[in-house]
Amino acid sequence: MSENDLRTAVGADEIFALYQPQVDVVSRRVVAGEVLARWRHPERGVVSPLDFIPLAERTALIDEIGLRMLQLGWQAAQRWNTADFHVGVAVNVSPVQLTSERLDAAVGFLVEHSDLPPETLTLEITESHRILDVPGVAARLARLRDLGVGVSIDDFGVGYSSMERVEELPISEIKIDISMVQDATDGGYAAFMEIAEYAHAHSLRLVAEGVETEDQLERVENLRCDRAQGWLFGQPLDDAAFERAVRPGPRRGLPAEH
Repeated sequence: MSENDLRTAVGADEIFALYQPQVDVVSRRVVAGEVLARWRHPERGVVSPLDFIPLAERTALIDEIGLRMLQLGWQAAQRWNTADFHVGVAVNVSPVQLTSERLDAAVGFLVEHSDLPPETLTLEITESHRILDVPGVAARLARLRDLGVGVSIDDFGVGYSSMERVEELPISEIKIDISMVQDATDGGYAAFMEIAEYAHAHSLRLVAEGVETEDQLERVENLRCDRAQGWLFGQPLDDAAFERAVRPGPRRGLPAEH
């Protein structure tokens, strides 16, 4: 798989979005969908982002893919809200994108030219690369927060994330990595609890990723997470399937996208 292959895919609109439900831990209602990029390859079928996002991050293509996911997610949220069920979207943002002003301009345009509340959107900063210019990124994120959108640290607990990073950036949410959510050891629970207590003390929304069992959900509830996401509640769905799943109300075990 080459850069030219991916560039062709971007131009041919082969990169598309799926949406994984996020639920309110207390009410079990679906309150948001995380926008997940996939590549519908003409020969290989659906390609995982693990196979093409690293390549995109080494090139300028991550900007194109990231902005496309932002656009698709916002458009989906508009359709859902027009249909009178109010669901937000969470869109992944690579640290590479945070070096460009294109993200600011795109988010500003969407917020300004839409009736959707800006808090409908949460930008999830992935941990694929270290943020080198922390002051510059913090200033950019502060401008985005001033627009009213949420900013989340994704995959917290692994990679480059740390309490220090949280204190350096103007974030509104911490998203706990799946490895911590699924760690049933005493040490794993203690580490999870430390992060949860920090989030509560600093009025940060806490999202648990990778919830697949009732035992994991019980831990998430005990630690007073605000939202949960994982296969216990639903696999990634296409736009239409997500809308069908959300419209009648909350339920677990939503169907997978095929």
